[in-house]
Amino acid sequence: RLHGLHIVLAQDPLQPSACTCSHPTHHDTCTAGNATVGLYLLELEVDEEEDSSSQLTGPVRMRRGTAFALLERPVEPFRDIPAPLNNRIIEERIKMPVMALKKLLYSRSSTYTRDLYRDVNSYSNIRITTDWAKGDACPPDHWINGGHAVSASNATPLKRVIDYLIPKSTFVGETPGTEVQTVDVDAPNGLVVTSRVATPNVPQGEKFRTVLQVVVAAIDSEMTLLRVTEDTQWSSWSMLKGIINSKALAGITQAWKQYALEIHSAAAKHARLTKETETMAQQQPQPAPTKKNKRRRKTKTKT
Repeated sequence: RLHGLHIVLAQDPLQPSACTCSHPTHHDTCTAGNATVGLYLLELEVDEEEDSSSQLTGPVRMRRGTAFALLERPVEPFRDIPAPLNNRIIEERIKMPVMALKKLLYSRSSTYTRDLYRDVNSYSNIRITTDWAKGDACPPDHWINGGHAVSASNATPLKRVIDYLIPKSTFVGETPGTEVQTVDVDAPNGLVVTSRVATPNVPQGEKFRTVLQVVVAAIDSEMTLLRVTEDTQWSSWSMLKGIINSKALAGITQAWKQYALEIHSAAAKHARLTKETETMAQQQPQPAPTKKNKRRRKTKTKT
């Protein structure tokens, strides 16, 4: 604090960091053991009687209670959106920052997708048999790949494998399914994941795969596009192709529409919690200024 003001810190872009990430735009806090990341630089012009202003560059953190929370840089709209697959399932604008939605749906620490499979699809025995790589010392949820950007040109695609049991239906008994999720693009402002689902024990199941393309794309700092498209890919001809395509599309559409409702609800909860946290920080008592005379000075502080 400086004469009743909360000091806002900006990471000095000229100082080296202990972060071992290779991605050039990585700007979250990374730790290796007990190392402290970089230095922080503050230049603050203080008018003790009337007003204060600051010129800050780089990533900014603000004190909230006893912790410093990251205030993200302005988010650019995600433009690396691939062409959709044949069938459009949903296209929703989610009132949630893109990084929060990415973490909710695909981070290693989140069980949200598995909860949707259980509660909406009634899947059972859901197991992640191969998870995303842990990456390096960076926070594992900043990007899926532990701080490295991913593009479709990577030699080794990043994958996650999920096994589950699909409940019995009118024509098919309980059957196993295997879903392979592949990251096509992973960037600070967007994510593209392709899921391929195999159900070999259903009729003609050895001949087709159900493919989903999920796009999570920043619109602005508070709004994110969630687009899901689908295609059923066949390895050989089948007289049941039309019926199977139709039923698969209907089931996936019904499930993802319910997913969307649940995600909107989660986004609203996220917004409430964020607002409550900010309100609590603003309500913390601040000492009154000790001097009334008007003077202006420029302070440079390192911590």
